[in-house]
Amino acid sequence: MTRIEVDKDRQTVKAYGPSGDLVAFYPATVGSEEKPSPVGTFKIISIDRNPNYRYNPKYKFKGVKTKSRSLLVPDPTIQSV
Repeated sequence: MTRIEVDKDRQTVKAYGPSGDLVAFYPATVGSEEKPSPVGTFKIISIDRNPNYRYNPKYKFKGVKTKSRSLLVPDPTIQSV
């Protein structure tokens, strides 16, 4: 892939190959009014196939009651593609 486009309005992600052909298309949840995603052009500098995620309680996700930061590690029984 040489280019990835994220469309916040259409809630989609498109990946294009070297010849400019569309090679992948995904529906996606792209930010919200409360927690907007950044806008602009970005360069991918690394890929982590099994990233750790960090939850920050200031985001106040619905249904999450914790008041402390949490580290969410990948499930070792699930393999990424």
